[in-house]
Amino acid sequence: MCDAVTLLGESQAAAKKNFWWPFTQHLIVLQDSVTVIDSRCGESFAVYQPGNKRDTAAHLEMQYDACASWWTQVTLLLV
Repeated sequence: MCDAVTLLGESQAAAKKNFWWPFTQHLIVLQDSVTVIDSRCGESFAVYQPGNKRDTAAHLEMQYDACASWWTQVTLLLV
């Protein structure tokens, strides 16, 4: 496993320990449910996926940013 993916895996624990999310019951947030975003490319972003011990190694998965245009439109309306 490359060092970057290892660091992203460690980021889940660090985020759970150090970040505060408004309107969230922090005690019920599972560490594996913390979404770690590595980078963005066009309309997609790379999300860390921890994988499982048997079938899949930890990796980055590209996901489409479906909300980006909505937030852009809200911002343009407010300006």
